[in-house]
Amino acid sequence: MTAANALGEPLNYMGGSPGNEVFLALLKYGGSNLFNRKDRLYLQFRRGRLVGWKADWGRNWMWR
Repeated sequence: MTAANALGEPLNYMGGSPGNEVFLALLKYGGSNLFNRKDRLYLQFRRGRLVGWKADWGRNWMWR
């Protein structure tokens, strides 16, 4: 899949019908060897084309 190659990470199927799926990519970057970050990126496909994405950084630390 082209999106997986562009991100450099495998995509995990989350749900949807063929051609209209949602995939999850776990992106690893930043930090040091002691503190690696793993951010979640959800990709929405319709008719086999990327139509949207949403990043999820876990807990909403901003509103504490």
